[in-house]
Amino acid sequence: MKEEPILDINNFSSYQKVFRIMAWIRRFINNMKLIKKDRIKTPLTVEEIEEAEEIWIKKVQAENFGIEINCLKEIKNLPKDSKIRELNPFLNERGIVRISGRLHQSTL
Repeated sequence: MKEEPILDINNFSSYQKVFRIMAWIRRFINNMKLIKKDRIKTPLTVEEIEEAEEIWIKKVQAENFGIEINCLKEIKNLPKDSKIRELNPFLNERGIVRISGRLHQSTL
């Protein structure tokens, strides 16, 4: 059985809207864990929106590069048929796949 997404990203006109909605959902969930007087009622912070964006990035990367992410976590070589192998991927400090690309080969 295929799992249905919480938010279908195709139903929104911009990624920024998706990130804001995701941030509101996360805020709601966190607020439900607090007593009423401690709940956050202010506008979303930049940090909340950035965290929501990071969640989406990790989700999309896991769906498309799950094998590569596991190899990077375990410090193993990527499969020879990996589409990103030649881009020298690495995991940053937050667990997001980054690539060094070909810029290191240039004469800049």
